Amino acid sequence: MTTQPQIRVGPLSTVRQIAHELSRLYKQARRKAGPDVGSAEAYRLASILSVMAKCLEQSEFERRIAEMEAVIAQRNNVEPIRPKVVA
Repeated sequence: MTTQPQIRVGPLSTVRQIAHELSRLYKQARRKAGPDVGSAEAYRLASILSVMAKCLEQSEFERRIAEMEAVIAQRNNVEPIRPKVVA
C-alpha cells in the first residue's frame, strides 16, 4: 500500500490567496494535459483561467478600497477598518 503525499494548501481567506491556489491548480492541470489538449480539457483549463481573472480583478478592488479606507481613516484621525479574515 502506497501513501499519497501530503498536499499543502495555503490559507484561502483572501481573493489573492485563492488566485494563487487557482494558479497552482492550473499549472498542474496544464502540465498533466501535455502539449495536445483536447476540447474538454481546454474547456476546463479556460474555466480555471476565467475564475483566476475574476479573482485578480477582485483583488485589485480590495486593494484600492483598503487604500481609500486608510486615507479616510487618517483624515478622520481614526483606526482604519480591518477586514475579517475567514479561517
